[in-house]
Amino acid sequence: MNPKIIGLAIIKKCNFKCVFCGAYNINKNVKPMTDGMVDKCLDAYPTVMAARIGARGDALMHKNLFGLVRRLVSRNVAVTVSTNGSKIATTGSNADWALFKGVNVSLLATNKEEHKALVGVDRFDDVLAGIERLRSAGVKFNTSYVITRENIERIPEYAEFSSALGAHAVIMTPVQGYGGVEVGDEEAIRRFREEQAFTVERKDIVDRLRVAREKTSVRAEVQFPAVVDFSRPVRQCIRVSRRLEVDSDGNLGACCRGPGARPELGNIADGVSWNHGPLGKRRKAILGPPEGRPRKCLGCWANYETMRP
Repeated sequence: MNPKIIGLAIIKKCNFKCVFCGAYNINKNVKPMTDGMVDKCLDAYPTVMAARIGARGDALMHKNLFGLVRRLVSRNVAVTVSTNGSKIATTGSNADWALFKGVNVSLLATNKEEHKALVGVDRFDDVLAGIERLRSAGVKFNTSYVITRENIERIPEYAEFSSALGAHAVIMTPVQGYGGVEVGDEEAIRRFREEQAFTVERKDIVDRLRVAREKTSVRAEVQFPAVVDFSRPVRQCIRVSRRLEVDSDGNLGACCRGPGARPELGNIADGVSWNHGPLGKRRKAILGPPEGRPRKCLGCWANYETMRP
């Protein structure tokens, strides 16, 4: 099987200082992704049908975001993007945003105080303005939240709030799902994750989702990382079965995690094979039994099950 989806980490730069992420601490000297790099990716893996832009920074910090998107669309690739939403209202035109098949906005909160406490800057109104921009442009969007031990009971509230905003779906990811800490992260980020991590029973989450579905029409999901204690094994990692991650330097990864956690799988310039060599070997290990998976993959948020009531 050749890759159908490609994840593009087009820039390692963010204007938020989220207490659970640390993307703002990543080396800013890495160049943004170029048109040429996009072409190399699609030439190397012509089976790609969809591209997901994001990871390790906010995509809207890239000055040529829509140029890259047009290049992808011109080659019949459907494009989605993940963003913190703070620059949507002031970036591009409605026609530019209509190029996306979908947009995921990391909303995180229902009010300014809660939002600022998580992201370190006062931009909640800007995020809401961005969501209104997407609505006016007719662009389908999801919202996402980071779930901690302090806000787990608010899952129904988050779903209701997002439904009122017009979201197509709302996605919750437990804070421990952010996995390995990026190189350069502050100790405070590690401490926040450890303090807010929790173990939940499947029934507890499903019950909260059921309440959310009863209150709204929005699709509510929770992405469970592997560290949650389940009675049965999690599914195989979906990324390496059909999705490849490429950063702005052309480095390949089976996932979108940071330099200290992601496997080194080569560079797009080396003509790396999807099914053979280092990438093929790594994919085979990750797709195999849980006990044979690389240690770097343990606890990764991508090794999840998506739950619906």
